Amino acid sequence: MGLKYSLRCCLKSSNHTKELQIIIEECHSLALAYLKMKASSNKLYLFHGENLNDLAWDFIAESFEKDESGRLIKFREYFDNYDVKNLSETELSIALRKFIFTKVEDNLFRAIGETDPSLKKIIRNLKLAVRESNCDWSVCCKNGELVIEDGSINLPKMPSEFLQIKLSQRLHKHIQIPDILIEVIEIMMHQDQYQKRVSVVGLALIIREIFIHFNKDEKQNQAETEVDLQLLNGEFDEFLERSVKSVRFKVGYNYLSKKKMSINLLNAYMNASREIIKEYFIGNNNDISHFECLKEQMPEMDYTEFRACHRQKLEYLVKLVRTDLVNVYKQDWT
Repeated sequence: MGLKYSLRCCLKSSNHTKELQIIIEECHSLALAYLKMKASSNKLYLFHGENLNDLAWDFIAESFEKDESGRLIKFREYFDNYDVKNLSETELSIALRKFIFTKVEDNLFRAIGETDPSLKKIIRNLKLAVRESNCDWSVCCKNGELVIEDGSINLPKMPSEFLQIKLSQRLHKHIQIPDILIEVIEIMMHQDQYQKRVSVVGLALIIREIFIHFNKDEKQNQAETEVDLQLLNGEFDEFLERSVKSVRFKVGYNYLSKKKMSINLLNAYMNASREIIKEYFIGNNNDISHFECLKEQMPEMDYTEFRACHRQKLEYLVKLVRTDLVNVYKQDWT
C-alpha cells in the first residue's frame, strides 16, 4: 500500500493509526527538507541555533487538528479541492508537498512577524493601505493573508522569491506602502499560474528586503552623513523647531496670502513635516509614510485624497524643512 491508500484512509477517519503515522512521517520529512532549503539561503536567521527537526514538528502540528468525529480538518479542507481517487501517486505526492510547504511557510511568517518589531510597522501600514485602497479589484486581509481574488485557491502560492523579483523591478526608494500595494495587486492579477493571495508577513519581509538593498546600493555623501549623525545630539528638537518655524514663515504664509490653503491645513502640514523629519533622523523607520503622518493630523483624509490634494505640497515642505535643518546645524557648529 502506498501514500495514496494511506491518505485516503486518513481523509475518511483518523482511526487508521498505521496509515496516519505514515502520513505524519511523510509530512515531517517534507517540512524538514523545506526548512533545510530555507536555512541554506539564510532565510532562518531568527531561528539560529534551533533544531530544524523540532521546528519541522512544531510547524506541521496544527495540520493534524481533528474535529469532533476525529477527522483531519486541515487535510480535508485542502484535499476537497482534489479528486484524490483519480490522482496518481506522483500527483498526490506533489499535492501533499504543496500543502506542507505552505503550512511551514505560513508558520515561519507568523513566527517572524511576532518576534520582529521592525516588521510590525510595515504590516500595520499594509493593513491600513488595504482599508484605504481604491483600486479596480476587491482586496482584503483575511486569516493573515492579503487576498485579491478567492477563486484561485486550487493553484499553488507564488514563491516569495519570485514575487520579490517581480516587485523589485517596479519599486523605487521613495515609493510608499499604498503604492506598493497597488503594484502587488497588479502583479497578482496579471498572472494565472499562482493564487492571487499572499501572506501579509511574507509581503512585509519582501518589502523590507527590497528597501535594504536600496539603502546598500545608494552611496550617500559622506559630509551629509556626518551632519545627520551629529543631529542626534540633545539640541535636535531646538534645531528642528527653528527650521519648522522658518519654513512656515517663508513659504507657508505665502500659501495663506494667496489663499491656496487654510491656516488649519498649514498647521497640519507643518506638524506632519516635523514628525516625518524627526522620524527620519532619530526614529527606527527611515521609510515612514508621509500619508500616515498627515492622517494623524487629518483623520478624515483617505489615501485617494492624499494623493490628489496633499502629497506634493507635503513632500515639498518636508524637503524644505530638512534642508533648512541641515543648514542650521552647519551654521551653529562650523
